Amino acid sequence: MYVIGDVHGQMEKLVALLLGAGLVDGELHWTGGDAKLLLVGTSSTGERTVSGWWSF
Repeated sequence: MYVIGDVHGQMEKLVALLLGAGLVDGELHWTGGDAKLLLVGTSSTGERTVSGWWSF
């Protein structure tokens, strides 16, 4: 289980974390297999929203 706190619109940092953990590839496809990812925080504020990035 991977847990990431509120990213406050920091897509680049979130992607770097997910890449580093081997959960996504360079095209942002899920490569985490059966791993679970929990994003904690709001997903409807700021210029970019988590809900618009991925749908698991």
